[in-house]
Amino acid sequence: MKDDFILEDTETTKRLKEICLSSSYSCTGEIRRLLSMEVLHNLVKKIPKGNVKLCGNILFGRDKISSEEKFIENLDDYIGYVKDHYHIQHNELTCVLEETLKSKYSKILFNMKDIHKKDNYIQFHDSFRKMFLFNLYDNIRFYSKFSDSRSFTNILLDEIKEYNFDKPEDAIKLEKLFIKIINNRKDNLFNSFVHHSEVREDQYDFFTNQIEWLIGDYYKEGSYDFDLMHDDHYIELFNNDTLLFNVISKSKDEIVVRFGIKNKNFKGDKIVRFGKNELDIFLEKLVSKDHTKKYKLDMQLVDATLSFEFWTDYHHNFLDIAFQYSNTGDKFIVDLEPDDMHNLYKIIKKQV
Repeated sequence: MKDDFILEDTETTKRLKEICLSSSYSCTGEIRRLLSMEVLHNLVKKIPKGNVKLCGNILFGRDKISSEEKFIENLDDYIGYVKDHYHIQHNELTCVLEETLKSKYSKILFNMKDIHKKDNYIQFHDSFRKMFLFNLYDNIRFYSKFSDSRSFTNILLDEIKEYNFDKPEDAIKLEKLFIKIINNRKDNLFNSFVHHSEVREDQYDFFTNQIEWLIGDYYKEGSYDFDLMHDDHYIELFNNDTLLFNVISKSKDEIVVRFGIKNKNFKGDKIVRFGKNELDIFLEKLVSKDHTKKYKLDMQLVDATLSFEFWTDYHHNFLDIAFQYSNTGDKFIVDLEPDDMHNLYKIIKKQV
């Protein structure tokens, strides 16, 4: 963060810094630092005049507060929302928050509705979600144009391209994915949140690489806890394991797949690139009547930690899938019986 963005306090920011020392607020350190930033100096000028009636007096000890107190409450709730969802190191959090407050979704900070009343919190949380994620989301779409089609940035873009950021239900899905990406890194995030509209053209390469680095770390090293969505393609195995097989993108040379395993003790998913010939062999083997030989299929993987091994016993084919989930080489192995293999064949054929 540059020193020239730290401004001398105005009468309003001095007053707001005093307000935020009230025990009613939980993120006073971050608020006071942000109140010295240019973005907050610009925002506080827009605080509407007047008082706000609350539905109770538990938080402030009274049921009426000033609009400035309400603005600080909204900012406090926003920072708390971010800290509850994202594990960002303390020395970088303020810088990231500063960038997110520049988006159009920061207008929620001027909403004078009581966040604790009825369903108002849904409106606030939807806006908090979008305010925090917009720069990163928009940067991924922008810098993907300067990335190779096989880049991690474009793999991610293929995953999220059907989502509408302004639809609350889609924004929730995007948030679940971005929580994993951000929490996998925890620091060195700031450059990914600087909106591309503030970047000179001669800096595009640098910021393109920053986005690629962030997403690449997730695909190569991340903790891939995931939830199944209604439009996912998956099968339930005989032992109650769940196998996810979502085709993300297809070309004449390869098919990119999100492959996952899920049960009560383990959840993990990875991106897999099947060469066209490899997928044909894989499908053929899933329904093969040839029980005379074992066959190990080595996929062209993003991180080379997933393997598929076919084997035969008592004239039946089986499939072992080994999922490496740590840098120590620890693996989770799931076994597919003939019926499972046939069901997997069906969901793949349905997509390709």
